[in-house]
Amino acid sequence: MARRGGFTIGRGAVALQFSGELTRAIEQVIRQYAPAVVASVEREMEQLTEQAEAQWPRGDDKDAPRARNKQQPYHSQDRFITGIRYVGDGAIEGYIDNDAINVRGQRYWFYIKSGGISPLQNYVRKPLRGIAQKLAEELGDELRAMMRRA
Repeated sequence: MARRGGFTIGRGAVALQFSGELTRAIEQVIRQYAPAVVASVEREMEQLTEQAEAQWPRGDDKDAPRARNKQQPYHSQDRFITGIRYVGDGAIEGYIDNDAINVRGQRYWFYIKSGGISPLQNYVRKPLRGIAQKLAEELGDELRAMMRRA
């Protein structure tokens, strides 16, 4: 099951992540402003993450004598994070991340290949396109009403 990330403002190198009481206060305001949007985005992100975790390739057993990375106590399959991001101009987006690192301290989920294909591409990015379209259709009326109120 995916862990829930804190509420984030921005993305990439300029993102600010909050936790604790500040997160709850900011989230409460956004949930009051756009309850259906936040709930729908969270629902879709959670479903997508559960499907990706179920299909994600799993490397060697950590106890196996020939395991390549015995020092790492987890698999990337177990390190998914979902959350909500406010990215400016009133935009709210859901995100999926994975904080698995290798023994050199490098994040690696986007380098994984299984059978010559990228699980990130197949189980996260491609399905996201369909989800975005589905949410746009599902939430169109709500978003138009929010714009009229603003």
